[in-house]
Amino acid sequence: MEENRKSVYIESTIPSYATARESANALNLLRKAQTRDFWDNYRQRYKLYVSQDV
Repeated sequence: MEENRKSVYIESTIPSYATARESANALNLLRKAQTRDFWDNYRQRYKLYVSQDV
């Protein structure tokens, strides 16, 4: 099944949203919630890559 997964190159700030501290900023809270949802429920569907050059 692993070879059937699509490769996704994610921008390096994406993982940082998943681990960020709580914020009073509504946009940051939304980004964190969306990132956690993806990380917890969907990431296993893809081969994820982050560039080392960033």
